[in-house]
Amino acid sequence: MNIKEFFDLLKESVKDFFRQPRIVLPALCFLIFVFLASFAGKSFASFQSSWGNIIWTSAFFLIFIFVGALFLGVMISVAKEKNSSKENTLKGAFNEGARNWIANFLALFTFSVLYWIVIGILYVLTEIILSFQPAIVLSILQFKLVAFFVLFAFLAGVFIFFSFMNFYISIYSLNLADSVRKSFSLVRKEYLAVLSLSVLFFVLYWLTAKLPNYFAEVVEYLILLPFFVILMTRFVMRCEKNSKN
Repeated sequence: MNIKEFFDLLKESVKDFFRQPRIVLPALCFLIFVFLASFAGKSFASFQSSWGNIIWTSAFFLIFIFVGALFLGVMISVAKEKNSSKENTLKGAFNEGARNWIANFLALFTFSVLYWIVIGILYVLTEIILSFQPAIVLSILQFKLVAFFVLFAFLAGVFIFFSFMNFYISIYSLNLADSVRKSFSLVRKEYLAVLSLSVLFFVLYWLTAKLPNYFAEVVEYLILLPFFVILMTRFVMRCEKNSKN
């Protein structure tokens, strides 16, 4: 994908966001679920021990990605309509999301496991650096830069290859193994474009995090998430179409 095609992709995705306002509905449902679950979690936390909090946090995380897998599948089904000759109702999109629910959950769970592995590596790195003090003296800023580069290295070298699992599952009804294979293949062919998209969304989410708490969550779930889904869906379908020509 050349530079012109890349910016055309961004432009068309912005247009699709305004042409497909109903994609915000599943995102809104998910946001409401997150608010309610967070409120319930805070209420339970005051009655629990430290082990209870760990168990609840783990359970909430699994519930979060389980429910999120459904709404992500629905949003992808809505987004792919603009790039397909098939018309789909919102009810049909929910049915498609439900049909691919478990596969999408397993894909998100796989991605989450990789994320926590990276967090574990960062924790070990922190302990190693601290064990060498005062031989190695890093300021807070320097340490943050080291942590950022480690995280970015895993983003560019590991995470990025799993980026499209859920999209291949929801668009083409592939199983988990085939979606991983197709995601790896796409990223190898379009590595710079995918890395650019990853950096773009990293920056957008970072800027959003600077907003007031609840407002930031509204922007994240109702604007960035649907736009991200539209952009990635269009990217996958365009690349697959070009590969067949």
